[in-house]
Amino acid sequence: AATAAMAAWRRYRRRCYLIRWLWLFVIFSVLFLTLTALSLVSTRLGRSSTMTQLLPRIISMTSSNSRWYRCMSMDSRSQLSLHCHCRSVDWPQVIYINGPSSSGKTTLRKGLQRRLRSEVTYLATGIDILLREMLPDHCFLENDRSPINKQDTDWFYWEAQGGGENLASSKASCGLYVDSNSNDDNSGSKNDNSNEIRSVTLRAGIKARTAWQGLVESTVGLVRAGNFVIVDDVCFEGSWQLEKWKQHLSPFHTIFVGIRCDLDVLQERERARGDRRIGSAKVQAQLVHPTSFSGSSGERGWYDLEVSTSKLNPEECVDAVLNAITSRKH
Repeated sequence: AATAAMAAWRRYRRRCYLIRWLWLFVIFSVLFLTLTALSLVSTRLGRSSTMTQLLPRIISMTSSNSRWYRCMSMDSRSQLSLHCHCRSVDWPQVIYINGPSSSGKTTLRKGLQRRLRSEVTYLATGIDILLREMLPDHCFLENDRSPINKQDTDWFYWEAQGGGENLASSKASCGLYVDSNSNDDNSGSKNDNSNEIRSVTLRAGIKARTAWQGLVESTVGLVRAGNFVIVDDVCFEGSWQLEKWKQHLSPFHTIFVGIRCDLDVLQERERARGDRRIGSAKVQAQLVHPTSFSGSSGERGWYDLEVSTSKLNPEECVDAVLNAITSRKH
């Protein structure tokens, strides 16, 4: 009897061990399957996420039949959907915006910063910040206030193109004029063209190009330090500047946005501003957007997105950029 009891006890303990190991196997299997499912959902949503970021999105995806969701207002549902969608977006490290003066680049940049402030903070940099904030007055602002033939051509200066517009009307509209008392052979307009100025374009002298290169390199430094940056730029000397930007920003997740605007709207905005050289927007509209591509981005061309600010209002332009970012696959 004792031997039979001991044998039964051993069988019982053996069963207990088997049941214990079976439960451990089930628990670990469930954990593994759960983590695998979370990883797949996270990948589908666009990027790897922490548990605290992932769970609200999973809830929002599966909550359409829940009572609390059905009781929410349409506005609340839209806000929840936008929040959950934005959390899954892999925001670009750099948003590069290029367009002529007065085309609406700064308005677009500020609109993006405002709309994205709850998701990601973008710093701002660009040519205007370099010209009007970083550099001393003699590097650009004094040239901006000076006659065309009194420019310091080592720095950023204005170059006049003759024909089509009377000098006096240009002078009255925006200080775009030639000093009639000057005999400088290097003046922006001379001989028969000295009494007419059709348009002006911004140029970079030897020293200015060093400063411009510093703008590009400092932007790269901001991104490498972990910042998100919007570049509000004008490629006033043409495609070589845009190609330089693309080369330096190629290691980073960047979206390139081209801003276009109808010429009559551009010129009207330029006159209304009162703080820009009359005629500069017209020239820049022809220069800032290259017509062909010879760089390293291949079939993608120069831009990921082009926006017309004469056809879309500011909020629609912001929506267009955000839609391009959220729909972009890497």
